[in-house]
Amino acid sequence: MSKISKEIGTRNDGKLGTVEMEEFTSIAEAVERFGETTVCRLFNRSLHGDYERVAREALKAGKPEDEVQAMIDSYQPGTRTGGKPSAKKLLDLFVGLVEAGKVELMQDAHGVYTSEGVDAAFEYLKENGVAV
Repeated sequence: MSKISKEIGTRNDGKLGTVEMEEFTSIAEAVERFGETTVCRLFNRSLHGDYERVAREALKAGKPEDEVQAMIDSYQPGTRTGGKPSAKKLLDLFVGLVEAGKVELMQDAHGVYTSEGVDAAFEYLKENGVAV
């Protein structure tokens, strides 16, 4: 276990002060400090929040419940398996297409991005055989 310093404040009030907080380097340390039941409860609360975020974003995007359930069932913390594709990932794909000599496909996908947005550009690339 180590200690970290954290500034505490609000948007309206600014910095209110600095406190030290425990930061655990293993589950065993956390269990020793708080007990297994509390550690499991805190872990589940965090994990359920992730599940809800993934499900909410997928359902808002119109995904069917069985597909959303599959996303939840395959979810791995620390990886981005749900939510909206990022413009950064799209830019990386564009660079890869140019490097692969697929400039026309990149230009077409960019046109879709400009007129319809990130999600549509990813869909266009998928339909044209690009692994996204």
